Amino acid sequence: MALSDKLDGFKSMWRFDNRWQLVLSRLLFRDNGLNVYCINGMRILIDHHAGDESGTRLAIVSPMYKQFLPQMTLPTPANVLDLGGNGGGFPLMLELSGVKLKKVAAVEFNPFTFARMRFNLEKNLKCDLLPLNAAITGEPKTLELHFNEGGTADSLYGDDKKSGMGRLVRIQGMTFNELYEAAFKSEVIDICKMDVEGAEHEVFDHPHHEAVKKCRYLIMEIHPWQGKPPETILNKLASYGFEEMPRTLADEQDVYFLRNKTLS
Repeated sequence: MALSDKLDGFKSMWRFDNRWQLVLSRLLFRDNGLNVYCINGMRILIDHHAGDESGTRLAIVSPMYKQFLPQMTLPTPANVLDLGGNGGGFPLMLELSGVKLKKVAAVEFNPFTFARMRFNLEKNLKCDLLPLNAAITGEPKTLELHFNEGGTADSLYGDDKKSGMGRLVRIQGMTFNELYEAAFKSEVIDICKMDVEGAEHEVFDHPHHEAVKKCRYLIMEIHPWQGKPPETILNKLASYGFEEMPRTLADEQDVYFLRNKTLS
């Protein structure tokens, strides 16, 4: 690990209430990957062996997603759909930022990461919760994938089966429309965050995503995938009434923020 990365990690830990405990744990007990991070009364489980510091912790302390909050006009409380939930950092960040939450549906397909996400959300949030151990896909299907303990680069297309590693698990693939019906039905989703490591192209290549029109704001990471540019998705969203909003961070070029002009 580069020295700059280590320094950034210590700076991130310094944002938490039990900073000294965390620093000493990472300096002296690195073989123990599991740490509980404390902030504003929250207790958040982070597994460093699974890369949660680059997912859950980063979502909480960095401006990657937080930068967009000042541009939002939200009802109180708000409905949130988190696709690619990792350890639950996004809705925890919203709560810590003062966004009152009505319902959070969080979808994570790695069952080991999902266990940590469910713990973190149920431990720290008092709103309605629907944690789902599922994958978002273009069409309904059942997936058989090999999983290790987790990582921010987990992808439907990077199955550990190729390396002979990981536990074989059967996961349900659900479309955007199915997830909307399961979690929100006729309600508006005030914020939808999508970080699904390339599967966003599959979602929008198929016709089962019209419920995206029920989203007030979208925060999406659009990854290059098989030569498809981000504009393929952005143009489709524009046809549904979404407009791209500015970012304040020049180094987050894969993160897009869109407002639904028909709902906001």
